[in-house]
Formats: sequence, C-alpha cells, structure tokens
Amino acid sequence: MKTKNLRKAIALGISSMVMTGLLTSTVAFAAPVAGQQYTTFTSTGSVAEGIKAGNATITINDNGYNSKAKYTAYKVLDAQVSGTVYKYTPEAKFASLFTGTYSLTEGGSIKKGSTEITSNSADAKEFAQAVEKVVKEQGVAGTVFNVNTAQTLAPGYYVIVQTGSDSADAWVPSLPILVDLPQKSGDNYIYNTKVDPKGGYPDVTKKIIENNNPFDQNDVSINQHVQYQVTSDVTKYSTNATGITYKIVDTLSKGLTYDDNVAITAGEKPLTKNTDYTVATTTDTKGNTVITFDFKYDSIKDADKVVLNYSATLNEDAVIGEGGNPNDINLVYTNNSNTISTSTTTAETDSPQVRTYTYGIAVKKVDQNDKTALAGAQFGIYKNVACTEAYTSGKLETVTASNGYQQFIGLDAGTYYIQEIAAPSGYVKSDKVLEVKIEGLDKDGNVTTENDKLTGQAKYTIKVVGEKESEISFIVKNDAAGNGTVTAVNGTSLTNEYNLDKLGLAVVGNVKGVELPRTGGAGTWMFTIGGLVLMAGAVTAVAVTKKKEEN
Repeated sequence: MKTKNLRKAIALGISSMVMTGLLTSTVAFAAPVAGQQYTTFTSTGSVAEGIKAGNATITINDNGYNSKAKYTAYKVLDAQVSGTVYKYTPEAKFASLFTGTYSLTEGGSIKKGSTEITSNSADAKEFAQAVEKVVKEQGVAGTVFNVNTAQTLAPGYYVIVQTGSDSADAWVPSLPILVDLPQKSGDNYIYNTKVDPKGGYPDVTKKIIENNNPFDQNDVSINQHVQYQVTSDVTKYSTNATGITYKIVDTLSKGLTYDDNVAITAGEKPLTKNTDYTVATTTDTKGNTVITFDFKYDSIKDADKVVLNYSATLNEDAVIGEGGNPNDINLVYTNNSNTISTSTTTAETDSPQVRTYTYGIAVKKVDQNDKTALAGAQFGIYKNVACTEAYTSGKLETVTASNGYQQFIGLDAGTYYIQEIAAPSGYVKSDKVLEVKIEGLDKDGNVTTENDKLTGQAKYTIKVVGEKESEISFIVKNDAAGNGTVTAVNGTSLTNEYNLDKLGLAVVGNVKGVELPRTGGAGTWMFTIGGLVLMAGAVTAVAVTKKKEEN
C-alpha cells in the first residue's frame, strides 16, 4: 500500500522593498490570503550613471505567458534631484496614506508607526494593499503601456500592475511590481530598467483553517468538522469574450462528508448560490465525493480572486493513522476565448492537497489465567480522570466482541481515560482507570503539535492511573508494505507476557500488556496495549489497507 505524498509547500519570498532609491521589490497587490505566493522579479539595465535631471524608462519583458499584456504604472511618490540623491514626496492622491498609519521620512523611508517597513514583512504587504485601496476608491489614472515596450516615466516610486491583454488566451495579472525609477546602483543610478515579471498562470490553493491559521494538514476525531478555505485566481480575457468556463472541483476522500455550507466571495463581493454559481455533488467509483462549483463568469470577472469557505465532517469511513484522509482541488477554466477549449490544473503539478489524520485505540478483555477472550465487557472512554465526562466523538463501540476487543476508532491526538463499566458474566468489574495519551509524530519520529509536521504516525503512552510503574510507551506506524507495526519507546520492554500473534495478528507482533489486578470476586483482568490501539494493523488491517489503496 502506498501513501500519496503531500505536495510541498512553496516558500514565501518578497524581495527588498524600496521607498527611497534603495533596492527593488515585488509585493502582491491583492490582500494576502492562505496560500498566497509572493515572488521577486529580476531587474536589469544599462551602465549606472551619476544622478541627473530627466526621465527614466521601464520595460516589462514578456514572461513567456502573455506576449500581448498591458500594464498600468501608478506613481505613489515623486522624486526630485536634491544634491547627489533624490528627495521623495507623496503624490497628491496618495498623500492620505502618509497622514495616519504611514509616514515618509525626509530620506524617503516609509514607516508604519515608528517601525521602518522592511522586506519580507507583513508591513510591506499591508502597504501594497493600502495603495490598491486608494487606486480603486479615488479612480487614480495611471500610465498604460504594452509589454516589451520601453515606457518613459518621471522619477518616482511606482506600483505597476497588469491591467489588460490583447490576446484571446486566458491570463492572470502578473504579481504587481513596486519599483523606484531610476534604480539605485551603488552611488549611481540606472535610468533604463528592464523587469522580468513573475506570475501569469492561474493559481488555486486550498488550506485547512484552524484558529484562523492556514495549514496543509491536521488531526481530528470522527464526527468533527474540518474547515477549508479555497483561493483561486480569476482568469481574464479580451473584451467581450463569451462562453467562458470557470469551475472549481473539489474531491473529498471517502472519509470526509461535505457539510453543504459554502460561502463565496469574488473580491469583496459576496456571491449568491444559483445566481452567481451552482454546486453539484457526485460520488466517484472509489466512494470519493466530487464537488463542482460552477461560476457564472460575469459575476466574477471584475475580481482578482474568488475565495470559498466551507467545511466537511470526518466520518466513519475515515482511514486511521498514516495515509490519512486527503482532499484535492482543481481549477477548470477556458484557456482561449476563441476556441473555448479548457485547461485543468493537475494533481501532479498544480493541484494542492490537504490531509486530515485521525487515530484509534482498543481494549481487550481476557481471562487472566488462561488468556481466553471475553465478550460482554463494557468500557467507557472519558475526557477526565474522574470518568464523569464521556467522550462522544469518534466511532465508539460499547461492548467487547467475541474476540474480546472493544474499539474506540477515529480519535484526535490528546489524553483519554478508559474505565470498565460492566464486567462479563461471572467476573468482577475493575475500578481501575487507564490513561491513554496519543501524540502525533513528525517524519523524524519526534512528538509534534504542529499540524503541518504530522505524518499519521503516533506515540501512545498508557498507564494505570495512580500506578506510575505501569506506564508503557510505543510508536505505531506503517511498515514498507503499509501494515501497522508497533515499536517500543526508550527501551520499554514489549515481552511475550501477551502475544497478539496468537490471535493471528501477525502484522502487529508481540506486545506487552498492562495488568490490572483485582482482589476477591471471580478473578483478574488485563488491558493489552498496541495492535488495535492504532487500528491500522490488527484485526481490521485488511479493511484499512483496502481503504488506503482506494484513496
């Protein structure tokens, strides 16, 4: 059984931001969202010259995606020669930016409060958003020019964005360019700047949202909700293009149930179901749920991005442990408005995947003397050591079966307490409480609480409450064949005191039990740990393996 690798996250990169003829930066103009990429551009020019009066030029090179792109340059700061440097002052329509949150020093540095805005900072992103807001609210007219054309501009600090194209091909605005003209180079300046922009292809991202933070993976219990956010670039076309397809297709694995609660915005505009978009759900041959969000293009064409927020519930078909419960997203869009042909992002390259893990434990009731499995025992699982707050999430069995096992499947990482509620006929109920701690592991086998480091592997620490010497720890993970295995932690002895192989559970191996003695009554009983504690390699190994292969 093979586990599908998660797509590697793309690192965030913002080049140094220049306000006063220092270095050059690119910052995305749109508000940052989960998965947003910020990339640098490269800039070249002729030999640097000493400072001089007169204009500069900028050329936006064809990035190989749209040879007919049109750009608009918005001048935020004016630059005038002052000795051997330029002195910067705000343009009238952008002056309001520097009367509250932001200030401009005499040397040209921009500050937010008392802090100078630096590269790779949240402040730099926020400043770009503030510029965009002024452009939209005040209808600032910029200078429009074509790709591969040297455009003459007065010295100053500019925000340059792609605003059009003469091509019938779909296009997405390249990431906005924040640049000072002329470019500072040592003690001199470059007056003819050339820029290679980044971006151009539509991007779709999906994130799991927990506590308002985005993640690529998480762990939860069965019956708990997983909140998602999808962000997708809106493709652009030449004027009067018709018949445009724009769909976002989400594939939920069998262990996830769509909650049918999507909320969608295009830019800042809330969209209405069945007016601006439709939602259709189908089930594929593997039992996965396929959700298609089909947009009316006229409802989204003026926005840079659409953002979808919705949730799914982890259900009883969830895969336990490694492999987890993946979720893919794809964008289907018209790639040429003349031919009306479509392109689809693919799982191997562009389609982001998020993944939810869950875990499981079990207890086994046996006769202490002859190790016979006992049916009819009832155990409860609780949130507190007093065993007064029952745990209700997950797939929770209520009684031991004929093989002696009672399973608690689909649990989040955390600490649980298990106590016998009723004993089998002829046996005395124990008043002992078992504490079970489940901790997620990273790829190096270390305990982690960071969602994006989870692997589905888990460390289990089990002890009888009040009996420290009873504690035992072990790790549950898949072997190369995808079968569940149990490994002792820190030299803990897993002896033949109780051998799960004797139950035909060869995929688990020999596991030591925690004995809970009783005085009086009909005898003693034992908790056996490992094996079904993870549900990936004991009596349900075949079923779980099949689920992983199908997903």
